[in-house]
Amino acid sequence: MNAGVAVDRSSTLVWIDSREACIVRWKDGHEQVERLESDVPVHRRTTGGGRIAQPSVEGPRLEHLARFIERVIDKLPADDDLVIIGPGTVREHLLNRVEELDGHRKASRNVACRPARPMTVPQLVALLRHEIGDEPPRKAVKRRRRVARRLSRQAEEKEFSELIAEAEESS
Repeated sequence: MNAGVAVDRSSTLVWIDSREACIVRWKDGHEQVERLESDVPVHRRTTGGGRIAQPSVEGPRLEHLARFIERVIDKLPADDDLVIIGPGTVREHLLNRVEELDGHRKASRNVACRPARPMTVPQLVALLRHEIGDEPPRKAVKRRRRVARRLSRQAEEKEFSELIAEAEESS
């Protein structure tokens, strides 16, 4: 979503699956994180036999899913650019509902949707910062240690060379 997301606008990233949603909002240089647990029943798959999912089981699951998506949408700022990610198809359900509501409101915001593996909150914050082009400054700690070790070795070699030179002069 790098193209089209303005750094001066607030942005929100949503990681979602049927069990939970994690909403990360970046506003005024700070993140705000909120987690929502779902009450969507587990998706039961049949094993073998070519059985088809029972409508009596799938109907209530879809109702719970729709309610969960509405709870997530209620937490999303209406004018923020959105990045919607997650491992399954729930992110697509959320995208469709967001686009439907934005169409009714005639809202103009950038919305991106793509698959993603489960991530930690720091990973989600880093991803959102990357998406909006606000990368944190890099810390070159390891490089400084290597340079310090190299300088220390050079100093030791110099001292050793000087000791050998003194020993040769005194003999």
